[in-house]
Amino acid sequence: MPELPHALELRIHGVNNTSPASMLELPASGIEQVGGDDLGSFWRPSGDPPPGPGEVPAGIRREAYSWGGLARNTLGPKASGMGAFAVAGRAAARVGWALLLPFGLVNLAYWSRTLVPEEGDASAGRGAVSLRIFGLGLTVLLVQTVAVLATDMVARQCYAPGVAAGCGALPGLVDDVFVGRPFAVRLAVAAWLPIVVVLGLWALSTLTRNRYEASGAEVTGDPEPKPRAPLLSNRGFWTGSKLVRGTARLHLAAGAVVVAVLCAAPVVGAGSGAGAPFGWAIVAVVLAFGAGIAVLVTACRAAGDAPDVASRERGAGRTGSTGRGENARDRVGLAALGLAGAAFALTQAVLWFGQPVLAEDRMLLLSGIGPAWTAAVLVALALSGLAWRTQTWRRWPLVWAGLLALSLVLTKLPGTGGRAAAISVGVVLLVGLGRLVREVRAAKDQAQYWAWRGMGPGVLMGTATVTALAVSALLVLASGDFLNGGRGAAMLVSSDPRSGGMQVPAVYLAFGAAALVALLVLLGLALVAFLRTDVRAPDPGAPGEGTVAGEGTVVGEGTVAGPRPGGSGIPTGASMTRRLARFRRGAAFAHRAEPLVGVLAFTGLAAALGAVVAAGLGWAPWEDGGVARWFADRSAVALAAAGLAAVLGLAGGAVTGGTRPLGLVWDLMCFLPRAGHPFAPPCYAERAVPEIVSRSLWWLDRADGSADGSADGSADGSADGSADGSADGSADGSADGSADGERRATGDRRLVLSAHSLGASLAVAALMQLDSARPAEPGRPARRTDRTRLLTYGSQLRPYFGRIFPELFGSPVLGTPPCRGAGLFSADPWAAEKRGPVAEPPRTGTGSVRELVGRTGWRSLWRPTDYLGFPVHGYAADEIDGRAEELDTTGYLPQVATHSGYPRTLAYAADLDWLTRPSEPEVRHSSMRDPITTVRSNGSLK
Repeated sequence: MPELPHALELRIHGVNNTSPASMLELPASGIEQVGGDDLGSFWRPSGDPPPGPGEVPAGIRREAYSWGGLARNTLGPKASGMGAFAVAGRAAARVGWALLLPFGLVNLAYWSRTLVPEEGDASAGRGAVSLRIFGLGLTVLLVQTVAVLATDMVARQCYAPGVAAGCGALPGLVDDVFVGRPFAVRLAVAAWLPIVVVLGLWALSTLTRNRYEASGAEVTGDPEPKPRAPLLSNRGFWTGSKLVRGTARLHLAAGAVVVAVLCAAPVVGAGSGAGAPFGWAIVAVVLAFGAGIAVLVTACRAAGDAPDVASRERGAGRTGSTGRGENARDRVGLAALGLAGAAFALTQAVLWFGQPVLAEDRMLLLSGIGPAWTAAVLVALALSGLAWRTQTWRRWPLVWAGLLALSLVLTKLPGTGGRAAAISVGVVLLVGLGRLVREVRAAKDQAQYWAWRGMGPGVLMGTATVTALAVSALLVLASGDFLNGGRGAAMLVSSDPRSGGMQVPAVYLAFGAAALVALLVLLGLALVAFLRTDVRAPDPGAPGEGTVAGEGTVVGEGTVAGPRPGGSGIPTGASMTRRLARFRRGAAFAHRAEPLVGVLAFTGLAAALGAVVAAGLGWAPWEDGGVARWFADRSAVALAAAGLAAVLGLAGGAVTGGTRPLGLVWDLMCFLPRAGHPFAPPCYAERAVPEIVSRSLWWLDRADGSADGSADGSADGSADGSADGSADGSADGSADGSADGERRATGDRRLVLSAHSLGASLAVAALMQLDSARPAEPGRPARRTDRTRLLTYGSQLRPYFGRIFPELFGSPVLGTPPCRGAGLFSADPWAAEKRGPVAEPPRTGTGSVRELVGRTGWRSLWRPTDYLGFPVHGYAADEIDGRAEELDTTGYLPQVATHSGYPRTLAYAADLDWLTRPSEPEVRHSSMRDPITTVRSNGSLK
């Protein structure tokens, strides 16, 4: 009789949406689904796997959890097909996903704040209100950009009487709507486009919340949070749907306010000459401002209703408390939406029925200055975010007030005008920014263990600002070039109204130029950093250095790999050594991601600061000709071409499938709940983490002794009835319903969460939730984590997640030493980490990962050729980290292994054997182990 499984190896993939067949190392015909749906599902071998990489060791049940559909699918399978409507729908959805990129960065900034206060620390929670307002600003900027496209460029310029603006590229249906209509009517019709866009974002947020975040796996737990427990263990952490619903209404109201004011402003500007509509336009503006104030008040009051706030744990049910304060916020939010809708409806009535005579020979009043004001608010909030964690923000209100007074004085000096004011204020602001960065860098010793030395919120907000400005510039300039016919993109910024071509607000060219400057600086410094990267060739003396998957012989200079079990020797030598060194160099360069993102944020903020100041003071340097004009012309051409290429690329991807664009970006960005921006991409972990926990409970708590789950059950295994210990839970019967099976169900079952790359973050979050899950039933072991082990490989837990989100994945949560950041120009990006003193280990009693799984219950693999994988404890010898083989010889030809293929290595087999032993040794070797020696010493591989 075959040995019954005593351990479940649950594999969780990382980035790139690895297929279940690839995770199980089997053909697609050799696996079967045992739970879930097309977005998140559990799989297992359908029979006894043949000898090879997919072979399952005796006593182990192997499953794979596939969550990639939660982060990659656009509209789901219902939008599949090649019909015109299906392709058009997917293309629109892909463009919509691309517009969400800045919103996702805001969400990351929210979680990079100080979340858990320490004794005497007043910085915890700072920035929540500012981030909500920052998110509103991004929504407003997008609405303003679409409004400029529709109302100013199309409704005003393309169809102005007697002006041939070259808009023949528009379809005939648009001509039928606009040709021969008064400008007021054209403006009213065009105003619906930004409303439709913001309604589409709201609908996308609602649909994705229901489809990608709602989980059928209910995990209950202790209603009272444990003292000083990690935030990830909070019962309500992965249920932020109520917060998203409330804040989404605020953003919808903000969009309606912007459009109402934009349409009412020309009527108000026309004065009493507009006739009766003038008074009603004033009423519409008053209603819009009232709605705007209500939006801001509600956004500020909602800052305490988020998954990171401890009071949610004491609330009732999954969605938190429903007290009077929350109901009052909901009422104010609904009132704001109602006022905004009334303001927009009133402006529509004024334009449609009043038909006031509006000037068509100049841009709409708020087309240029509105985006400049919005960008100024975004830049100011991003700059303030640089100091939230280190509390160096207190002196800066006086600095901003002084700079404002200076700008006002300079504009009044004879002969100076806006140019001198722009230059002076810009220089002072840049000096102030440098001083702020210097103060932050020297603020706290522990800042060296935080991303960007504690400036994470500001850096991520700055990156979001630069991205949003770039997206706005690309949309406006690419659309202008399309509407401008054959005149060329350089004509878009012509100041001569007699040119007869399309004119775009100069502020968008300034935005695009700022983004280009940041990009050029980033590329230049990245090139220098790459040239400075110098990783040594493989050292044959180091344990595990240069080892080969499937062999175990060190590959060094002039050596020949020994024979594989059952195979022949593979000659290697200098050529393979050079190849390994090349891959190591590429991986080391990729490890500089953190400082490179900092470069993009700081240079982008500096450039955006200059653009905002120049636009606010009415200075367009390219109007003077010379180098500025040359750069402006070429910037306009480059941005227009980039925008058109982006739209074509996004739309073209809809023909090949229904996945989102920039897939890797969504994998990394969508991990945390949408607490910063409701229109951010959906959080796949809100569904994935409960499903992993529920499947874990199904295995650890089942008492029927069966070895298999349901072939068609739900993701939590409840469809087979075994999650609650029923006797009929097996899809293939209780084949082993014996005393031996009962013994395993009552304490001898093991669970190994085997997680690759980003899946390691899901595994850690699931482990935290598993520890706080409902109490075990009578007769079950009290604590499931005592029988749970963790095997991670190619993960980013310590250097990325632990540094960017210290309260979620930092040293006290993982139970490992904190990590210093990668250097930008050092030959080895981790030189400071390797030679610096080892930080003090975190204090015990924090509920860290190491405490939950035990001192010997966590193993992790990495390799120097992995561009996205790192040690979880450190580069020195330790008990957790092991170095996986860098050459994969399981295929026909040897290949350098990078970020994938860890389960095919002997190091993985050794660690899995260690973690699944029914009785483990009390003491484990504390050196960086040689995986080949480990495997052969325990005899698990022959």
